[in-house]
Amino acid sequence: NNISEVTPMANLAYQWSDDIMTYINYAEGFKSGGYNARNVKPGATPRLFAPEFSKTFEVGFKGTFFDNTLRLNGAVFRTNYTDLQFVIREDFAPIVFNAGKAIIKGFELEWTYVPVPNLQIVGGVGYTSSEYKELSPALITNGGVALTNELPHAPDWSTNLGVAYEISLGENGSVTPRMDWS
Repeated sequence: NNISEVTPMANLAYQWSDDIMTYINYAEGFKSGGYNARNVKPGATPRLFAPEFSKTFEVGFKGTFFDNTLRLNGAVFRTNYTDLQFVIREDFAPIVFNAGKAIIKGFELEWTYVPVPNLQIVGGVGYTSSEYKELSPALITNGGVALTNELPHAPDWSTNLGVAYEISLGENGSVTPRMDWS
């Protein structure tokens, strides 16, 4: 089963000044289909699953402020999935199904702040809204998934914060203690 796909990507960016750039990005992608490796149920042929396809649209900006001490990057995005691949257990074996359609949309903002030399504070916040738009009957019956379920591994909110301080050791280099939270 030979699968070949063209996945276009287009990006339009505009540099408003030395410090601010905006962009619009569109991309398509796919995850190959295949065979389920473990054929638990009797049968002469292995069960196939089709490729998964995605279309992503993103609008964002990148900027530096306050004499290059603060860098901000932000974006809003939307990804549409068709033939979404989903793994469920069937008689204790993981089986890949094409589940249907889904949409993931949201925004993210990240920053790097250097208020004084050697001190760096980094962080980010993101929001994601994900939903199934259509599900295959096999997934609903065998996997117990419904249109009202949330997509796995797609939290509504994600945040992170990190602080690092570089301590010079003269000719012996430097040491940079760092703490991160997410």
